[in-house]
Amino acid sequence: MPKIVVEATENGLVVPPELLREVGAEPGRMVEIEIRQLPRASDIHHLAYRYAAENLGNALGLSIPRFVNGEWVVTLVSPDGSCHVGTLYLNQYGEVDTGRSATYESVREGIHVARPPRPAA
Repeated sequence: MPKIVVEATENGLVVPPELLREVGAEPGRMVEIEIRQLPRASDIHHLAYRYAAENLGNALGLSIPRFVNGEWVVTLVSPDGSCHVGTLYLNQYGEVDTGRSATYESVREGIHVARPPRPAA
């Protein structure tokens, strides 16, 4: 059974009808809901920062995490903050998708491309 993520609101949880249809929940049928609190954007930012410092270089800047299509997206910026040098993708639990996220090599390449060439001496 697929898992969905919905936001807790002042009025409780709202599961949109289209999501219920996607999982085959017909009107009048009982469904099981498991409630689990997921990391907040601030938690994801901390996890992404730690991952970047340990695996990509500790001088990178990070954007505010965005929750898009069931996953967290964090943009990596150059040390001087001038350009985008990569992206981290984390699942809803804060685990980095290493197959899709920036690597040490791709970040280094992004920084190299972003830097203007130094004038010859």
